[in-house]
Amino acid sequence: MTVGLPRSGKSTWVLKNKGHAAVVCPDEIRLQIFGHQFHKPAEDFIWGIARSMTRMLLAQKFSVILDATSVSCDSRRPWLDMASGLGAGTRIVFVNTPWKVCIARNRRSGEKKVPEDTIRHMASRLDRPNDSEADEIVIVGEKPAKKAAKSGRRTK
Repeated sequence: MTVGLPRSGKSTWVLKNKGHAAVVCPDEIRLQIFGHQFHKPAEDFIWGIARSMTRMLLAQKFSVILDATSVSCDSRRPWLDMASGLGAGTRIVFVNTPWKVCIARNRRSGEKKVPEDTIRHMASRLDRPNDSEADEIVIVGEKPAKKAAKSGRRTK
């Protein structure tokens, strides 16, 4: 699963590193259904689809990447528990991009802009992933990549 602010580079990292993993991205689900990336009244529906897709893929032993902001430990826990419960290993990729860089990128995003207040709010709530959350934590972004592996199981 990815962790990072909007415009931090999570989806770019996923594109470059996904290999044969299936990617579940709520932004893409929103885009397919509504033609844009956010529709507040439908969020429960969107996340329900994302959960169902992830559960189905993991149950079939696919490697899955959840491409989402996942900024809080509380938002990550159900996904990591689901993967572990289905026998999959877990990996968090933390795209550690400063919020000011995310805002600068956002200003160049054309129609895909995220409200700047949303980025600032998410930055204020960001829980840096810790080693107890997943089998492996990978940190990418402003500092050199760092890995903290705990097992060799299939990862999410």
